[in-house]
Amino acid sequence: MHSFPELTLKARTYEKPGGVSEAETEEDPETEVGDEAETSLRDSEPELIPSPPYSIQSILDEKCFTERETLEKLLDRWRDKRNLILQGPPGTGKTWLAKRLAYALIGAKDESKIRAVQFHPNLSYEDFVRGYRPLGDGKLGLADGPLMQMIETAKRDEDSLYVMVIEEINRGSPAQIFGEMLTLVENTKRTPEEAIELCYSQYEGERVFVPKNLYIIGTMNTADRSIALIDMAFRRRFAIGDLEPAFNETWIKTLA
Repeated sequence: MHSFPELTLKARTYEKPGGVSEAETEEDPETEVGDEAETSLRDSEPELIPSPPYSIQSILDEKCFTERETLEKLLDRWRDKRNLILQGPPGTGKTWLAKRLAYALIGAKDESKIRAVQFHPNLSYEDFVRGYRPLGDGKLGLADGPLMQMIETAKRDEDSLYVMVIEEINRGSPAQIFGEMLTLVENTKRTPEEAIELCYSQYEGERVFVPKNLYIIGTMNTADRSIALIDMAFRRRFAIGDLEPAFNETWIKTLA
């Protein structure tokens, strides 16, 4: 006659033929569940797909009417000045080309490194750079606009190039919208030593500068008389590229 504990001990230490005990063949349920969870987590992780490379040839492959030589000059001037405006009458592909020049500058069709905004008469410095805005609790809080957000993003990733596309840059009041950023976007002022205080500071003594890896490209309509003119203080900080209707061989092939 054996007691229950003795039987239990013998059952757990019973050796099957081959010298493997029953206890050793039991699977740990916690380990099994953990392995399954780890495999499931690994399978659910999104696979990072690299952005396709992009160059001036890529622009031409998309049936661009602008000649290669002109595209190369625009890109070179933009790299040198860091700020570029494409100007011309409606229908010359300013917005279309601005985004593709941004891809070519970056070297890849990476939307995460490009941000597009449009100027209009109601846009202000507080909207574009920084200002007070309503919060969820009914109070006002200081919030960064698109330009300051791009500045901070570019500072955190100095090895990459970032681009801000400004459509209809002369449809608002550029000098008023940029404010003191008009000085900071200049290519010779893009260093921490040239940092200045903004109208609205997040903390006492905050000084801001525009990093060298943030490029700006704008489009400007030259045909609409109701649109504001760009003053020289603003214009001299931007390289200007003229776009005209191009009735060339590429255009003819597109119509065929």
